[in-house]
Amino acid sequence: MKKPSSKPNHQPGKKPSGSLNDKNLGKALDVAKQGLAAVDSVAGVFKEKERTHQTVAQAQADVQKAQEETSRCRIGAQKRRDELMAEDRKDARAHEHAMAALADQRVKDASIIRAREQMLDRLLNDPMANGPELIQSLALLSKPDGD
Repeated sequence: MKKPSSKPNHQPGKKPSGSLNDKNLGKALDVAKQGLAAVDSVAGVFKEKERTHQTVAQAQADVQKAQEETSRCRIGAQKRRDELMAEDRKDARAHEHAMAALADQRVKDASIIRAREQMLDRLLNDPMANGPELIQSLALLSKPDGD
């Protein structure tokens, strides 16, 4: 006769209960890890989305600031251009005034030169001119050019 064995009853088709729980627990832990990884990924996506929104908001603020600075520069340049144009008009008027004064002086100088030439012609043509007329003619000829 055979001795009875101390092995547990093993039924075909049935797995031992200890290893089954370990495998199921391992699978459950793997699924939980994957779930946590998925949650972390989703959280990461939301964080990136928030960072993207912050970056867009900062970029929009930078663009607004740059537009305001451009506007200030444009206004400043327009003011400076207007000032330069006003100075140019002022200089042009001063130039025209100076040219008109020079033209008037030229006319006066030409008149004085004609009068001197006439007196010289009279003196040369009439050597016996009377005294007062000769003195007047000499005074006219010896006048400084500034008059």
